[in-house]
Amino acid sequence: MSWFNRISHRISLVLMVAICLVSMSSRAELVLSRFSGNENLSQYLSFVEDKESVWSADDVYRSFDDLRWIENRETELNLGFTQSTYWFRVAMKNDMATKFTGVLGMEYPLLDDIKIYQVIDRGRPWPVAHVGDLQEFSKRIIPHRNFLVPIEQAAGTDAVYLIRVQTTSALQLPLYLGNERDYLINDFDWMVGQGVFFGIMFIMAAYNLCVYVGVRDKSYLYFVAYVITFSCAVASIQGTGYQYLWPENAGFQSKCVSWFILMSIVCGALFADGFLNVKANDELLYKILQVVGGTALFGAALVPLIDYQYSIQIAIAMALIGCAYFMVLGVILWVKGVREASYFSIAWVVVLSAIVAWSLNKLGLAPRNFLTEYFSQFALSFEVALLSFGLTDRINRERIERIQAKELALTFQRRVVAAQKDVLHAHEKAEKQLAEKVDERTKEINDAMTQLSKANAKLKSMSIIDGLTGVRNRRYFNEMIEREVGMTRDNANPIALLMMDIDDFKLLNDQYGHLVGDECLRAVAEAIQDVVTWPIDAVCRYGGEEFVVLLPNTPVLAAQALAEKIRKSVEHLGFENESVKVTISVGIAGWPEISETATPEMLIGEADGALYKAKGQGRNRVVVA
Repeated sequence: MSWFNRISHRISLVLMVAICLVSMSSRAELVLSRFSGNENLSQYLSFVEDKESVWSADDVYRSFDDLRWIENRETELNLGFTQSTYWFRVAMKNDMATKFTGVLGMEYPLLDDIKIYQVIDRGRPWPVAHVGDLQEFSKRIIPHRNFLVPIEQAAGTDAVYLIRVQTTSALQLPLYLGNERDYLINDFDWMVGQGVFFGIMFIMAAYNLCVYVGVRDKSYLYFVAYVITFSCAVASIQGTGYQYLWPENAGFQSKCVSWFILMSIVCGALFADGFLNVKANDELLYKILQVVGGTALFGAALVPLIDYQYSIQIAIAMALIGCAYFMVLGVILWVKGVREASYFSIAWVVVLSAIVAWSLNKLGLAPRNFLTEYFSQFALSFEVALLSFGLTDRINRERIERIQAKELALTFQRRVVAAQKDVLHAHEKAEKQLAEKVDERTKEINDAMTQLSKANAKLKSMSIIDGLTGVRNRRYFNEMIEREVGMTRDNANPIALLMMDIDDFKLLNDQYGHLVGDECLRAVAEAIQDVVTWPIDAVCRYGGEEFVVLLPNTPVLAAQALAEKIRKSVEHLGFENESVKVTISVGIAGWPEISETATPEMLIGEADGALYKAKGQGRNRVVVA
């Protein structure tokens, strides 16, 4: 009986292991008919570690069911720093009758090398894309700070997407499925927030630089350098630096995060010494501060010479050590009665909290979420504002102390009262001139920005307006029909196009001259605009004596009625020369809905064909294709 129990126990263990292996190889798949438009794929994600970084896609394909796939349990996958290559897989089932198109988004811009393969119905792996921040930004399929890869999956197929990731940065893979248009729309709010953040940093840096120019206190210059380096570190981490500042310098992108972090510690140490006057208040604290700043500077010099995986860990360590020491330094000097240290210590407590959260996230010890990703930006904004207030307070306090010293001197030196008043008056006048200069410079900048904005708006308007008739030009029409055909196809709405040509216009030009011809063109354009009043409809000059009217969400019958109204309006136009008569011929093309294969050129071709029929039937008429 005991032998039987042992055999049964062993069989149970084998079955449990088999069930675990099956569950590990049968990760849930995304059914595309239930796709909501923006899907977090973490719940469908499994991964396996390639410790030697030697597997190819074919190797993974051949051993697909034998590999020990691990199911992801995190909302956004975070494996921290690793020297291994990882393979990820996501299964998708297209149970629809149409082909699925979408965008696979990997929303962590510091991954070095990403290769994506598609396996259809258990076939061989097919390469889809090869991206990463080791490539120049211009080589990305979709120009975005994150890695966006278009994918297609035929109707009625099952697909597995294999993603190979090798990186010296923290291996984080927040994976989403959406479409390019939704990505760009959703990105707007994020870009507004980033614009606010970097706007604050720019204003603070510019303000303190202006103050430095006025007072020549190096503390302000070091503070400006600290704000710039920290802001650049944030921009490089978020991917905006690579997108907008150095898009063609992949080598710099692979090193800049560590370098900017270390240089911000160097600038922070210089600012701490100038702001708190550390050397005069405590010699030992000053020597330790020199060691911290010097070590960070040495680390920054090493960044170009070592791998990013090691440089970023050095940068994280120095950021933690530097922020912690700056906080301790502030607290000690605050206790000693240094008034500026109160602002300094409070600011660094907040920044240290943000750096700790960010560091734990990059080391894989904390999840990737809004707090760990963006708290550092809020902390930096708070720190910059608080330290700017502290610098201002120091100026005011020093000014008050000078005034008090002067008043004390006046009580003992009555003979020099007049001279002391002159000095005080001169000092106040200098401060007023400084404030006026700052206000004047700010006004000049604001005026220049306003003029630049107006010029840009005027330039944009001129680029899409026909100079003779005042209606939109062909360039605008080409852009609009491309956009509207795509939107109409997505919304399954009708669309119509009117193509109009002034009858015998060349004869009119030859008989009455080009000035009369130009007057006719303007009159016809104005007549068309008087009839076409719906905001989404577009009246454009197509070329020469031809005009087009694009009518989104408009059936053919309504377009025909509108065209007839335009024709009659033009027919009744009056001119100073009463012998001048103008008529137009109109060709109409319209689709009740747009198929997947339809193009804007096809719609234009149908309208153009109808126009030629109208010309052939005697002109001054409307013909529907």
